[in-house]
Amino acid sequence: NIWTFFAMVLPVLYFFPLISYQQILGIILSGIFVIFYPLVLFLHLINYGDLLNFILDEFFKFKIYGTNIHIPFWIFISYLIASLISVRFKYLAFLCIFANFIPFIMIVI
Repeated sequence: NIWTFFAMVLPVLYFFPLISYQQILGIILSGIFVIFYPLVLFLHLINYGDLLNFILDEFFKFKIYGTNIHIPFWIFISYLIASLISVRFKYLAFLCIFANFIPFIMIVI
């Protein structure tokens, strides 16, 4: 779920400070994986498992370098408190989700 992904960016960055635009591709790739994995499994069963290796080779060559963004403890705690309060207030929930776009904007700056 895209909302869950963006709701977890700040807490994840607090513990693992590496961020890259490649992380956003995870949303798209999870949908592709649902089709690709069973297809490759079927191809292996009929002895054509290497048929789609060129796709995996190109995927593993693709690199977008990231940067470290350290989230201070007070921002982390403030975000957690705001997230808990947002259970009651819908607009605060949207603010919490959109606040998670800030680290991706900070990559450019």
